[in-house]
Amino acid sequence: MATSAVDQITGNGETVAYKAPVRLATTGNIALSGLLTVDGVVTVADDRVGVIAQADQKENGIYIVSSGVWRRARDFDSSRDVTKGTRFAVTDGATLAGFEYRITTANPISIGTSNIVFARADLVVQAGVEVARAEAAADLAEDWAEGTVPGGVGTKSAKEWAAEAAASAGLLIPETVTANAYTPVLDDGNDKLKRLVDPTAVALTIPPNSAVAFSIGTVLSFEQSGAGPVTIAGDVGVTVRTPAGQSAVSAEQYSVFQLVKIATDEWLLFGALVSTQTGYLLGSTQVFTASGTWTKPAGCVAVEVEVVSGGAGGGGVAGQASEVAVGGGGGGGGYGRKFITSGLGPTEVITIGAGGAGGVGGLAGTNGGTSSFGAHVSVTGGIGGGTMVSGTSHTTSTGGAGGIASGGSINAVGGAGTRGIRLSATTSAGSGTGGSSHFGNGGQNNINNAGAPGTGYGGGGGGGAANALVNRDGGAGTSGIIIVREYY
Repeated sequence: MATSAVDQITGNGETVAYKAPVRLATTGNIALSGLLTVDGVVTVADDRVGVIAQADQKENGIYIVSSGVWRRARDFDSSRDVTKGTRFAVTDGATLAGFEYRITTANPISIGTSNIVFARADLVVQAGVEVARAEAAADLAEDWAEGTVPGGVGTKSAKEWAAEAAASAGLLIPETVTANAYTPVLDDGNDKLKRLVDPTAVALTIPPNSAVAFSIGTVLSFEQSGAGPVTIAGDVGVTVRTPAGQSAVSAEQYSVFQLVKIATDEWLLFGALVSTQTGYLLGSTQVFTASGTWTKPAGCVAVEVEVVSGGAGGGGVAGQASEVAVGGGGGGGGYGRKFITSGLGPTEVITIGAGGAGGVGGLAGTNGGTSSFGAHVSVTGGIGGGTMVSGTSHTTSTGGAGGIASGGSINAVGGAGTRGIRLSATTSAGSGTGGSSHFGNGGQNNINNAGAPGTGYGGGGGGGAANALVNRDGGAGTSGIIIVREYY
């Protein structure tokens, strides 16, 4: 399956932030030539591949597959194409399908000179927290080995020592609370996870130091285990502080939050709390190259969709001896983009428009198919390129119009196919070139051959051209694509 070859002037190459999706991404060092197997899939010519794991990191980037030596994609072959944070999505592969990758190399980046390093864009690793916990546990173990009391001077029971060791290592003992109101007790500190299971609502009240003398630095841990939200408040004289942008209410069922005592009657609340800020956090990205169903992930509150329709086929021609006929190029798929915050169903129907077939003999190319994301964004396919009756006089065939988007905040028309031009009985200016789309290019024109197919997603097919007694079919258009970015 051929994927996108993006036009740097009119296509996605105008931005260095998001590149057109790649079909596959590498999982190790490869020879950049031939039809290789990448991530369990055999590549074909014109596949778009993210090369992210070369031993020589200067070779990393986006490439176009060839039976010979691979070449860098046109949106990744100059220093103006990339910057730190540039990312792309992967559509296929045994292990990496659906992932996004971003560049972590510091600017400036020079293609062929700089080491280009990629990392998962949808993966966050909090290694520092785990290291700190491990170091604290190691310090406590050393105190035990030396026979001293962990954390200070004096005599403590074995239970207290075990509790401090468990808390320092990050271990929590779950305990269920069934009441709809709860006030923590001294035994709750550091090593307990209180699971609040009431199905309606829970009032959590932090007591004053005069009632329960928690040590400064004590951590209280809670989970909203039931459906009822937990509201946290201090008793008379107690201050509970929350970070800017967060409330004192648990976020949702199974969310976890903590309080740490920072002064005699002052606590700091943090964790999974209801946000008071407006805005969205980008989570995962799904790429659809075939029709199906999008399922709304838990916690997803908005999506950004990009929709490209199918490119049309180029016009075919029926050749005659001592005459010329040239078909028009098929129209490129249209492009729609929308950020959707309301009206999302638990599922949305994904329709991917098919590429139009090239015209056979003296027939026009067929139209590309419509792509749509539910009822939110719909984009019609490109219009098929026209045919031409073989002859000797100057005339032109019709290029197909580009697809049209509706419902998006951005509705862009696909590139129109160009006309085929006959100059005389023996000469033509060539068949029509297929129209380009946001993520694909149209098939090129020719003088005496079948029309070239579109490339990428939504590219229109080129027209056929004949100057002898032979039929030349139009080139096929390519199918559309839908990208869904999910926000929380």
